[in-house]
Amino acid sequence: MLPEQNLTKIPQSFENVIHGSVPPDEGLTVDDLVARLQRVVHCRTGNRIRDLQIQVYGDDVVISGVTTTYYAKQLATHAALNEVANRRLTNSIEVC
Repeated sequence: MLPEQNLTKIPQSFENVIHGSVPPDEGLTVDDLVARLQRVVHCRTGNRIRDLQIQVYGDDVVISGVTTTYYAKQLATHAALNEVANRRLTNSIEVC
């Protein structure tokens, strides 16, 4: 284990490079944003959202689909929120 004095905090500007992503929603076309959101939601939820649909209407983003747990719906919300910086998000995923 490394001594504490050798640990340094990674500057925020480098976090996106390390995690392999660009800042949320920056410079993306609507099609690119939809594709990115689909990838992120599927990845974070482990493909637990069936019939995932994402629509972008100006500053509004609506995600919909079907899942069996509220936990998966919550995961989808948090995954999408991390990607849509200055947009309103509506989660219309049905839990049944």
